[in-house]
This record gives sequence, structure tokens and C-alpha cells, in this order.
Amino acid sequence: MLSLLGIEGYHIGIPKGSYTVGYTKYAFDRNKLLLPEAIIETFEADVAPIMRDIFNMVWNAVGERQSLNYDQEGNWIERDS
Repeated sequence: MLSLLGIEGYHIGIPKGSYTVGYTKYAFDRNKLLLPEAIIETFEADVAPIMRDIFNMVWNAVGERQSLNYDQEGNWIERDS
């Protein structure tokens, strides 16, 4: 389960373009984000597709259509740190 409390005005930041020049910020407009549970039944489960809907809801709360961490086919996008 994921619940975000006291988040109004906080931002999700993503790197612009080459991931080295600045960040684009998306602000939460509410204080609480209570999300439904996701059930992971085994330790061997691929967590990325299970969590996709949850992450989409987080991004919806800042005005985006879906999580920017998944591609159009629903695959997790690996990013360099």
C-alpha cells in the first residue's frame, strides 16, 4: 500500500532532455494521496507491471496522464543514476 501525506506543494522532478540539464517539476495540489493496495504474491514476481497502475495514479495527481517511468507498452524504463 502507498499513501502520501502532507504532500501539497511538493514536486516530482524529472530530468529534462539529456538528464543533465535542469529538471521539470510537477506539483501536488492536495495534501493526501491514498492509493489502493497492490498485491505481490511471490518473491519472484516482476514488480514493475504490478506497480504500474499505482505509479500512474501518483503521476495523475500531478497532472500527467501516466507515469513517465514506463514506455507505451507498459515496460519499466531503466534510467542511469
